[in-house]
Amino acid sequence: VYKRQGVDSTHPDLKGRILNQVNCTGDSLTGDTNGHGTHVAGSIIGGNVGVASEAEILDLRVFGTSSGASIASILMALDQCISRNVDIVNMSLGSEVPSYVLESAVNQVSTNGVIVCAAAGNSGPYSETINRPSSAQLAISVAATNASKHVARFSSRGPCRWNSWQKPDCAGFGENVY
Repeated sequence: VYKRQGVDSTHPDLKGRILNQVNCTGDSLTGDTNGHGTHVAGSIIGGNVGVASEAEILDLRVFGTSSGASIASILMALDQCISRNVDIVNMSLGSEVPSYVLESAVNQVSTNGVIVCAAAGNSGPYSETINRPSSAQLAISVAATNASKHVARFSSRGPCRWNSWQKPDCAGFGENVY
């Protein structure tokens, strides 16, 4: 499952690999609005570079056309993950605004057997900048690395400000990836 601005289902590396596209925002668009969703989906399942090239994507769009993601759209997408029995959720999104509702929802999805990976955030280089929902106890918080295999300057760092959990849990390529 990929959640953010959507995925371009006609991209050659993704064609035939998108199970469904669901817009959780209330607007009428599906697909990718800025390239980010297709880029991340390609990193996950792309034939040439994908780390899980046998997987399929359920595209759950949570970002509106003129705004960020609402808690309601993210909760709707997480509910879709449970009802559709997905295995892994990628949440390439984050917020510095506290939301115990969002953290609780991510933890609930995880207790239902779903692996939830979430971006640590782009609020670095300072400590205590882990974004929500990556700060959820059961989420796998992923920091971004640079070409030198160090945590990218912009990537958020722990520990979590709202609790004492040590995050991020791991790191992966995230700066100047083309």
